[in-house]
Amino acid sequence: MSDESEKRHRPKFLESQFFTELSKKSFDIHAAMPEISPDTYFAFKHRELERELGGRKLLYLDTNHWINLRHVVLKSPSERPVYRDILRILVKFRREGRICCPISFLMFVELMKQSDPRTRLITAKLMDALSGGLCLQFPLEIGRIELRQFFLKSLVGRKQELRAWVWTKVGFLAGELLPEHPTMPVKTTQLIQKAWIDLMWAMRLEHILETLSSSMPGMDFWERYAAATNADAVSYRSLNLPYQDVLEREKALMLRELVKHELPSIAKELWDAFPECRDPANLKPPSDADYSPWNFPSLQILAGISAADLVRGKKFNAHDMLDFRHAALAIPYCDAIFCDGPMAIRLRNKPCEFANVYGATILGRPEEIYDFLITLTD
Repeated sequence: MSDESEKRHRPKFLESQFFTELSKKSFDIHAAMPEISPDTYFAFKHRELERELGGRKLLYLDTNHWINLRHVVLKSPSERPVYRDILRILVKFRREGRICCPISFLMFVELMKQSDPRTRLITAKLMDALSGGLCLQFPLEIGRIELRQFFLKSLVGRKQELRAWVWTKVGFLAGELLPEHPTMPVKTTQLIQKAWIDLMWAMRLEHILETLSSSMPGMDFWERYAAATNADAVSYRSLNLPYQDVLEREKALMLRELVKHELPSIAKELWDAFPECRDPANLKPPSDADYSPWNFPSLQILAGISAADLVRGKKFNAHDMLDFRHAALAIPYCDAIFCDGPMAIRLRNKPCEFANVYGATILGRPEEIYDFLITLTD
């Protein structure tokens, strides 16, 4: 690539004073401390983020609520007065360090569906302002984290927090991946990787939009996912299975897929980290705690809401599949999730009852959200 072509493709935000100074400072600091590995530095950044989030309420907003908040910012004719009050409170609480509204890869997928680049950018800036760049890990990575957490508790016997650590920054919304090349010296690779962590930690959705085209490949994945679920529904309904049977089958299928893909790497990691646990005689027998809803919570929630709709005659679409995933990621790890009204009712009521099981506040109507936010002022 020619210098001129490279300049044209270089995102403008990287040429800003902030990112220029960040890059120089980052390389200088990490060049002076080559003994610190990228893994160690990543762990430090996560501990730093954990301290930053201490005491803050984590509020997960579904895309429809972000769009309604954007109407307020734009003073759109579609603006609803209650969202003006909701935005005012959210901005105030965010400024005071009392709340954070995290985003996710799923939210980014829906953001990229917005066809107007101007309103899409405004939505991204609003998300940046209320999230501070806080982002849930990539959905597949959360499954891996939950599997590792399960083995740490049941095999290693480590006392872990009730909620696994699933947070990152928006620069890593598609996974915490680091650049590397087989021909590059190890020291150079590690220096670049640590500087890359700093860059991704500072990035926001606004910057990511600048690096992408107006559309993304593979957006039909969710349509295919819905079609496959509809095929499963036909099979389940032909057998006339009750909810509990469908739930157990869905859990088993999802867990089997997770274990098949992730167990080898997790087993090796734990084998290397905990040699004292290699003797099979030291393994604990299963107990009631092994069947806790806090084991693989995102998987259990996804299986639960899927099973509820599989048995009730619903026809699934791509939007449903995204909504299910939003709920599965947010409910175990956020204090409140604001989704659409019908979804909130289904998540709260039988047979799911996820608000009772996981202690999260699940709301749908904007009036409910406003009333909830008012209670946080006390």
